[in-house]
Amino acid sequence: MSTASEYLELVRQLMAAVNGRRIYPPHHPVLDRTVAKIEQALHHLMVSRDEVQLGVLGKHLLADGLPWEEQEEPHSLLSQELRARHIDKLTFQRGFTKTDLDSLLEVLAGDLAAPGPRLPDSVSIADLLAGRGVSRIRVGHLDLAERGAAELSEPTAPSERASYQDAVEGVGEAMECARTGRFLRTRQIVSLVEGLMEHLSRDPAPLLMLSTLRSHSEYTYTHIVNVTILTLAQVQMMSGEAEIAREYGVAAMMHDMGKVRIPRDILDNRGRLTDADFAVIRRHPIDSLHLLRESPGVGDLALIVAFEHHRRFDLTGYPALPDPLPQHFASRVVTLADAYDAMRSNRSYQREIPPEQALQILQQQSGKMFDPALVRLFIRMMGAYPPGTRVRLDTGEEAMVLKANPEDPYRPIVRLVEGMSARGDQLRLINLSERDPKTGAYLRSATCSLP
Repeated sequence: MSTASEYLELVRQLMAAVNGRRIYPPHHPVLDRTVAKIEQALHHLMVSRDEVQLGVLGKHLLADGLPWEEQEEPHSLLSQELRARHIDKLTFQRGFTKTDLDSLLEVLAGDLAAPGPRLPDSVSIADLLAGRGVSRIRVGHLDLAERGAAELSEPTAPSERASYQDAVEGVGEAMECARTGRFLRTRQIVSLVEGLMEHLSRDPAPLLMLSTLRSHSEYTYTHIVNVTILTLAQVQMMSGEAEIAREYGVAAMMHDMGKVRIPRDILDNRGRLTDADFAVIRRHPIDSLHLLRESPGVGDLALIVAFEHHRRFDLTGYPALPDPLPQHFASRVVTLADAYDAMRSNRSYQREIPPEQALQILQQQSGKMFDPALVRLFIRMMGAYPPGTRVRLDTGEEAMVLKANPEDPYRPIVRLVEGMSARGDQLRLINLSERDPKTGAYLRSATCSLP
């Protein structure tokens, strides 16, 4: 059964169960059979993912944020039910129970199913579920209210693109202040980092997609923003503390400020750099330290990261110190983000490396250049093909990566590029971990990334 048909089966059984709950009492055999089919559909979809999401945009039902190309009657009926309850996102998480499903159906079925007096309209669906002890089924909002359905074909929303561009321009302004001897606007940098944090906390994929875009003419600025995004995304996976993320993000955004002291003819050199040129470049951590130390409002962590981000996990990098002090953990996080984005970027003296090759380098340098624990976490976050990467499948189809698969870096969730589907899938959302139930063979595999 394809992903599309499994989602359709889930939608059909959900609608049958909601209608059944309005007719039959709890635990009626007919209702229990329908709930069992919902459980089966969800378990099939959760073979290689931790959650399944249904959403509503206008009159359209979405699966994991993407629309069906054809909307059948069950889609429209369920979307009507969800809209009537002011729900535009319904998420099932691994570990849900039959009791959770029974509670959801009671809430969705409404007053006809609920014994006792009518609850006031001010009581939210989320509160009703929480009051029944349901934690593995969540309702919420898609943050898509201002988007048209056509915009779902775009990998990122205008707000994320605007936040990214604001950050690039803000970094440019900060570096111009440093270049002309003026103080850095520390508060502005904090605001830029907080803007990125806000988007990443909702969904990291759009900004991770934007970080894959390359601009040689603004490489220094986009590189710093990309390093900030990759740093924040790593911290987000490890900690929910906003203050920690903010401090790490600010340190990441300031880590390369000393590059303003590098002559433009070296930064923009498209030929092979000389040893003397590299010696100048290797001074930028010390230049960054001095520059930041003279700027009011810059915290100690930013000074440490600026100085240490090229020292490497095994301490064989630069600047060299007389005593082998271990690299600060924040410096290790930024080092990994910095090196990965540098590998994936077109620079004056180096062409970008394909993402699957960059993954291999991370693994080879684990324990040498990079902290092994952070490498494992980074690979779970980005995979071999990061969000936004176009890949060719062994079926001849082309697809765009939407989300990494934490269990297998080479088998992300992808969206087939329009017109490239050889199988006529109603859903262009494909999980590359799906196997043929008879043979166990993967249905599709990525063969390589595309430029």
